[in-house]
Amino acid sequence: MEPGHDERGRQARTGDVLVRVRSAAWVLGWMSLMVACGGGTGATGQEETVSAQEPVDVASASVIPKVNGVEVEPGLIFAGQPTDDELRALKATGGRVLDLRGAQENRGFDEIALVEELGLEYLNVPVDGPALMDPAVHAAFRAAINKDAEGPLLVHCASGNRVAGLYYAMLVEEGGVPRSEALARAKALGLTSQGVESGIEAYLDRD
Repeated sequence: MEPGHDERGRQARTGDVLVRVRSAAWVLGWMSLMVACGGGTGATGQEETVSAQEPVDVASASVIPKVNGVEVEPGLIFAGQPTDDELRALKATGGRVLDLRGAQENRGFDEIALVEELGLEYLNVPVDGPALMDPAVHAAFRAAINKDAEGPLLVHCASGNRVAGLYYAMLVEEGGVPRSEALARAKALGLTSQGVESGIEAYLDRD
């Protein structure tokens, strides 16, 4: 999708999911990406990576994390674990961070302390196997994405797999996308773990 012309706020649609996003100068020159996110640690405890299908545009490389980063919509970025430098690059955009990793997971640095130092908004919604079936976790994930706020939202886990899994459920429940189509989209974003997929399927089948 292409961004609109209103700089203060507008609506963008991912499939049929309505997402409120903001546009600013950092959007200029960004290209739409289709980069497969890798498998996560979620329910399997294993890390998988999937190579990018297209090269990352140099104009956005400093903002979109190199580990399976993809700009799903202008202002909505899914990724694996960002580095110290990538979070520092995000500061210039006034962005927010939604971290789906648990406190026990090794990030290689103190992410919370760094984000606080940078003055960015930090949200943590830990996602493990059981959390994939917790309605409160899904609600928190969607609330962060739908929040009307300035700057981009970076949503990450270890490798982007758990992010894609929660997004699968969001497409179905909030966007009305057929499950087969939503699953295909999530897999294109990196839903490679059978354990995560099974957890989301169980969540969607809960009623």
